[in-house]
Amino acid sequence: ISDLHQISFYTFANWKSVSLFACSLGAYFSLQAYKDITFEKCFFLSPIVNMEYLIKNMFQWFHVTEEMLYTKREIPTPIDTLSWDYFQYVKKNPVTRWNSPTYILYGGKDNLQSLQVIENFTKSNSVLLTISEQSEHSFMGKGDDRIIKSWICDNLENQYNSTLLLLAINKKTVADSIFFEYDKFGRRLKSCRFSFPNSMNNTGFILAALGGSRFDKAL
Repeated sequence: ISDLHQISFYTFANWKSVSLFACSLGAYFSLQAYKDITFEKCFFLSPIVNMEYLIKNMFQWFHVTEEMLYTKREIPTPIDTLSWDYFQYVKKNPVTRWNSPTYILYGGKDNLQSLQVIENFTKSNSVLLTISEQSEHSFMGKGDDRIIKSWICDNLENQYNSTLLLLAINKKTVADSIFFEYDKFGRRLKSCRFSFPNSMNNTGFILAALGGSRFDKAL
């Protein structure tokens, strides 16, 4: 969470209009870190909005009980290591408040968050939900890249600020991210590089000050 605060401090100090893009666990960490920040727009792809729901599902999938986790404190699983301390943190810190206008793209075959969980979040906040019925949580199936780009571009219409910033397009082996700044005609003005702590790897996190050019020009 502290790493995400550093990123937001840098971004808001350099750009007036800031929007947020995050996927999967990156969305959950953003919901925790940025609950007191209002973004221009937020784009969540396959977001984890209820971590307690996911952890309890992992209990069922891997035949773990709360009593077992309390006794052992940590239990490795094929997905991730279950931690008693983290489970207690999650239960004490549910996502209850989100102030920014948000767009969610959810896969109809997502097995990490149920549709009901996502709909509960959308009803409690200012959220426009789009469902891709044949997509899984990872959105890595045939045609999913076009679905993602179309969803982002459709919801970026009529937003013509002067800069575009893409931050933290992370993969497992990528710890550096590149900022691109564009003018309102889509011409690149400058770019610079920002290094992230190793703990930020593979969070699927993008923070963006969205501007005049269409999103797919920068991908």
